Amino acid sequence: MFRKAIAPALLGALLAVPAFAQDVPMVRSIDVETSLSDLNNAEAAAYWQTLDADLEAGIAAQLIGRLGDEGMDIKIDMSEVELANYFEAAVGSA
Repeated sequence: MFRKAIAPALLGALLAVPAFAQDVPMVRSIDVETSLSDLNNAEAAAYWQTLDADLEAGIAAQLIGRLGDEGMDIKIDMSEVELANYFEAAVGSA
């Protein structure tokens, strides 16, 4: 009885697999823009000056195999970046 029930169940599961498969969307470009003009600390501004490129590289690293000449464009525009100082991070209020 078990063999008679399991064979059709396995066959049905095998036939249903392509129905659940989805095409993976491709990504054509990643563009990140941040505004660090409000930073009062010159050292922080110098340290974070490559934030745009770092974020683009980080996103691209997560999309390995999905980058191509055709696909969607990812655009991130951050108008406000808030950086916690050491004290805020230490007490957990950041």
